[in-house]
Amino acid sequence: MGLFDFFKKKKVGEIVKAKKELIIDEIELRTREEIKSIDNESEKLGEKAVFITKDVVPLLKERVKVLKEVNLDKRREDQKLKIIIKENLSFYISHLEKLIENLEKINKSKDFKDCADKVNLIFEDFLKNSAKNYEKATILIGKEFEVINLIFKNMAQELNPLLAQNLENNKKKEKLKLLLEKFKNISEIQLTENQINKSVLSLELEKNNEQEEINKKEQEKQKLVNSKTYQEHKKEKEQIEEEKLDIKREIQDIKTKINLKELAKVYHGHEKKHKVIQRYMDNFDQAINEGNKELDNILKERVLNFSLSAVAERKKKLEEHTNSSELAEKKLEKEIESKSIGLGEIDKKIEEEKVKLTKFSERREALVSEVKKEASEIFS
Repeated sequence: MGLFDFFKKKKVGEIVKAKKELIIDEIELRTREEIKSIDNESEKLGEKAVFITKDVVPLLKERVKVLKEVNLDKRREDQKLKIIIKENLSFYISHLEKLIENLEKINKSKDFKDCADKVNLIFEDFLKNSAKNYEKATILIGKEFEVINLIFKNMAQELNPLLAQNLENNKKKEKLKLLLEKFKNISEIQLTENQINKSVLSLELEKNNEQEEINKKEQEKQKLVNSKTYQEHKKEKEQIEEEKLDIKREIQDIKTKINLKELAKVYHGHEKKHKVIQRYMDNFDQAINEGNKELDNILKERVLNFSLSAVAERKKKLEEHTNSSELAEKKLEKEIESKSIGLGEIDKKIEEEKVKLTKFSERREALVSEVKKEASEIFS
């Protein structure tokens, strides 16, 4: 079955099969071939139009001579009227000579593609420009114009069907050109879709690489956790935590045994020591954290055998304690977290690209539907 068979009507009595949906590529091919066919027909119509006008030119030239010989001097009509008639006759002759000149130019043409349109425009301009002059000139001049009218009438009988067919072809061609413009839009959208798909593919590849890196870091972390060194460091850390609890209990014990408010009263007359005590009176934890030696000395004077500086030093040492396993684990966790955030960003970009792809796909599908509908109407 040929391409154009899709558009033929079924004969009476023929079994009607389910209508086959037009394929977009076939429509584009048919559209281009139809435009080419119209261009070929327009050239033939133009050639015929030129052939018709060639026979008319000599006749019109003869009529120009006749019009120029018209003499109204012996007519009895009002002189002013005759002057108006002569002026308009002169203008009409000028328009007629211009028409002849334009037709002769067309007759010399070797490319007949747009000749039918040009012939139509030439006569449209002539009729529009000469209408008022003709109307006024024919008030007193009749017989000379009858021959001209007959020439135009005979020419129109041959020319008008050609021009009408050419006009119909031009209308159809404009519709076909609009179809081609939509094909261009579809092609541009497909190109954009391909670019987006490539972008998504690249992002998916980047995502897979990042996920592989995360998996490697997870495995590396698991290997670290399962190592003998890590287990030893883990026990060491548990001991450190136990010591921290001991320090905490010791600090709590110190708090219960030292009353800084009472101590401030004792040293009320000793300005320097009183200031030291007042500094920590409302925040004893600060005294312990800083391990103030001046306060240590005051406590010793009161036979309180507590060394805040020693407690602070132990506390600080325990809090700052770390090991290579712990550092390595934290480093791996930080790297995993960073790459996981990057993975989320890639997912976001992929989603954005897919949203764009959906919009372009919907626009392309809408255009394809429009093209199929319009093609069905044009080629039916």
